[in-house]
Amino acid sequence: MLPVPPPFAKPLNKRQVRAKFFPDAARKVTQRLTALDALGVRKSDAVKAPPEISARMLTLIDALVTDGVSPFAASLYALTGVWAPPLGALLEKFAFTRDARVQLLTQFVRPENRERYPVLDLSRQELTRIPQEIEVVHVEPTNIGSVRSPIPYREINLGYNPLARLGAPDFERLNRFEGIHLIALQRKTLPASIGRLTNAVMLNFSWSDLTSVPPELYRLKRLRALKLNWTSIGRLSPDIRHLGSLGLLELAETPLLETLAELDDSETRKTEVVKQATKLRGILREMRCRIVG
Repeated sequence: MLPVPPPFAKPLNKRQVRAKFFPDAARKVTQRLTALDALGVRKSDAVKAPPEISARMLTLIDALVTDGVSPFAASLYALTGVWAPPLGALLEKFAFTRDARVQLLTQFVRPENRERYPVLDLSRQELTRIPQEIEVVHVEPTNIGSVRSPIPYREINLGYNPLARLGAPDFERLNRFEGIHLIALQRKTLPASIGRLTNAVMLNFSWSDLTSVPPELYRLKRLRALKLNWTSIGRLSPDIRHLGSLGLLELAETPLLETLAELDDSETRKTEVVKQATKLRGILREMRCRIVG
């Protein structure tokens, strides 16, 4: 059984953080908070704060800590801005308690709207490892099934992070999410422990360095969508037939899609790669799995 998250673990806005942690702040502290406010206003189309802005924010957080503010309160306040310092830098810099780490992670929960499913959006946060506390951060799932046969669904986005390692404990924690984005993963293949994602409905490895996927991936019976766009994947095993729920395979700008596109060309040489691709296409057609590229 997973541990219960602390009762305050829900996203807090700037006003709430200020009222809770800075009700009677000294003048110097107030000035630094105002400076953080100014840095947190987006000044370009950049989704994340530019490095120079992040660096200035971290300097202000250090100054607040020197003034006697707790690292948690200072970091939490900084994360309420549209632009904010990267979470990875904060987690590396300060020794937060477990509950504090849960609250900081909770600031990245985004509810469902017309453009997205409910998600814990930790993309571009300079994370070198997956925080253990993701297992207790509350993300309210939506239903992508029916009233009679509900399918709860929530996502975690860990794209564009320099994740140094991915082990079995990481995948066990990720398994509480039905949709997982590991975009721009700097790995040639995936560990066998990918097979622990038994709840996965959607996996997105687009823009990664992948050249292959392990056989354990083909055991994910609930998987409906597999996204491998802009990877170096040149083949997929016939074992993909075991993914009985798979209905969408995205292969934009991959060697495999190029091979599949050439199958109907009468001049295409019947190499072993072409034979494998022909067999794969037949299997996907039997599965009624749509290929998008």
